[in-house]
Amino acid sequence: ISPLWFIAVYLVLTALTPYVLAGVERWGAAAALLPLLAVVITDLIRIHGWLGVPEAVSWVSLVAGWLVPYQLGVAWERGGLRGLGTAWSMIALGASGYALLVVVGNYPASMVGVTGADRSNLAPPSLLVPALAAVQIGVGLTVLDRLRKAMARPSTWAIVAMLTRFA
Repeated sequence: ISPLWFIAVYLVLTALTPYVLAGVERWGAAAALLPLLAVVITDLIRIHGWLGVPEAVSWVSLVAGWLVPYQLGVAWERGGLRGLGTAWSMIALGASGYALLVVVGNYPASMVGVTGADRSNLAPPSLLVPALAAVQIGVGLTVLDRLRKAMARPSTWAIVAMLTRFA
């Protein structure tokens, strides 16, 4: 059952879709800053014992941490996040944020829990999740046009479609 945890998160994110759409319509990709702020606050609580708030509150980031890339995906689909400048900015911000959190913030470098680490970056999601998501989204945006061109070729599409059947 444990590997299926994402289904519950997916259901919650799907239920939040009307609010995500409204936020993106109003603020564009900047709508992702609200759940990002929630992850910042929950990390301060969980990792630094901020304000003496019980650590259990940090589980809010189970949704907020995944809501950041979800909102960015909705913003992209709605016409935001265009251009190589945006892509490279996301890569630079995400990678530098990731590096700073690991080096200065003493976050574990691994995204998954490993033996000997005092905490996991996924239980609940830490700031490394949106940082890595920004890098991945940025990389995706840099190759998007090339992928579209490649997939327009019937032979390439057929190979991908066949391999997808076995995924």
